[in-house]
Amino acid sequence: MQWAKQKSGFTIVELLIVVVVIAILAAITIVSYNGIQARTTVAAIQSDLRGSMNKIEAYKVLNNTYPDNADVALTAVGMSISKSLYNTTGGNYLYCGSNGTPNYVIIVLGKNGKTYAAGSNRTFGEYTTYPVGDYTNICPDVNSNSSARYGYTTSDGWRWVN
Repeated sequence: MQWAKQKSGFTIVELLIVVVVIAILAAITIVSYNGIQARTTVAAIQSDLRGSMNKIEAYKVLNNTYPDNADVALTAVGMSISKSLYNTTGGNYLYCGSNGTPNYVIIVLGKNGKTYAAGSNRTFGEYTTYPVGDYTNICPDVNSNSSARYGYTTSDGWRWVN
C-alpha cells in the first residue's frame, strides 16, 4: 500500500491570520504616528511663540514699553517665525498690543486648524472664543484693547516677519 504524498505549505486560514495581524499592527502604527505628529506641531508652535515673546520682552527692556502695533515697530523686534507652521489663507499671526499698554498677546492659527494664544499675561494654550480673523473681538477679549497687527494677510503676504 502506498501512502499519498502530503504537500507542505500554509493553509488559507493561517495566511488570513497573518494578514489580519499585520493589518492590526499597521493601524496601531498609523494612529500613533498621527498623535506624535500633532503633538510635534503644537510643541513647535509653542516654541515659536516663546521665541517671539522673548524678543518682545527684550524690546520692552530696551525701549521701556511694548512695541506698537505698526509694521516698523514689530520689524524692529526682530521676530523670526516658522512660516511653515501656520495657515496661510489669511490673518494667522496676530499681535494684540501697542505702545503704552501693560500687556500683549500673540494669537496664531496653526496648519492643524487650531488657534493658540500666549502673551505677557497669558500662558500658552488653545484659544477658542473668536476666530483669529476677528481681531476687533479677540484683542479686547485677551488684552483689553483693540490694537492689533497681523503678521500675514492674503493681500500682503508676510510683513514685519524676518
